[in-house]
Amino acid sequence: RARCGPLCTEPEGGAAAALGVEVRPFSPFTPSALARSLSDADAVLVLSEGACGSGGAEPKAVGRLLKALPARTRRLLLVSTHGVDRTNTLPFSMENMFGGKLDKQRALEQEALLAARK
Repeated sequence: RARCGPLCTEPEGGAAAALGVEVRPFSPFTPSALARSLSDADAVLVLSEGACGSGGAEPKAVGRLLKALPARTRRLLLVSTHGVDRTNTLPFSMENMFGGKLDKQRALEQEALLAARK
């Protein structure tokens, strides 16, 4: 039976905890705390900031999360955004023009692929 244990940056667990869901702390810049939160994860679902907006995980945090995945993790699903492979065609090139948002998302996807191959 699968259990869902969302990682949350809010100390009290936010809305998920209010619903009775077991919430684990998400501390991407504290490696030991992140490793403890992921220690028994068989599968991980990551909602990127690029796809989900300000509620999603920022690229630096996702990179650290990927490095902290335990060997037992067998599934990784990264929800990204469309257009990362078409940054040189319209309308995607317009989105990528200032700040390289799609380039950053593509780099994040490639990092996830490398982590999945380990």
